[in-house]
Amino acid sequence: MSKVNLCYPGKASNGGHFMFMTNVVKRAKATQIILKKLSAEIAALEKALEAEDAALKLSQKSMLTDRIAALDALRDKLYNSLKRLIKSYLNIPEMAAYATLLLQALKDYAIDVSGQLDKKSGMLLNLINDLKTKYAEAVSKLGLDELVANLEKTNQEVIDRMLERTEEQKNRTKGTLKDARAVTDKAYDHFVEMLNAHILFEGDAQYADFIAFLNAEILHFRREVLHQKGKTPTAGGDEGDNNNSNDGEEEEPPQG
Repeated sequence: MSKVNLCYPGKASNGGHFMFMTNVVKRAKATQIILKKLSAEIAALEKALEAEDAALKLSQKSMLTDRIAALDALRDKLYNSLKRLIKSYLNIPEMAAYATLLLQALKDYAIDVSGQLDKKSGMLLNLINDLKTKYAEAVSKLGLDELVANLEKTNQEVIDRMLERTEEQKNRTKGTLKDARAVTDKAYDHFVEMLNAHILFEGDAQYADFIAFLNAEILHFRREVLHQKGKTPTAGGDEGDNNNSNDGEEEEPPQG
């Protein structure tokens, strides 16, 4: 009599684990006899998988990081352009005094464009405020108002995106993904136990197609995701010797 083989999905990478469970749920919901007999178990597994999906997304690098990097690069270009333009006016007699004044302000702040983001953001915030107030006349005389406005806008965007990233990350709890995967594994194990119980008491005829699919999926998973070397399942649903089975020893899932 056929049955579903053993599988240890807890050992897989995060992506491999999620893909395996997604395939199981999708096929189970599409198989009428499974959906009819194991609707509660499928619902529990699907719910656990949704929580794992949410935890998986939280565990990944924030998309805001790339946005912040791009904005920071633009901010650096604007600041360097401002500095170059001010220096260019030093050789124009009627503009030299204003240029000298602004250049000294930049020297006083000593902003390092390759420096730490928070420090650079704060220093630019103060410098820009001075340029709009204390040095407003000089900025206007040199025609730098638009450039300063763009620098201010970009600097504020960096600050806002950093705050947004902090807000996003505050809900991340260490171990969230590991815990979510453990719940999914438990729901999967229960699903398989109940399925095999139905097979034992009712025979395998009406479940044959799903058993064949799931055992094939497990074999693929063990070979391609877990990199185990197992034999093709026998007609009775048992696999031959496995050279790297690590039976029952759960390891912490890799975070990535």
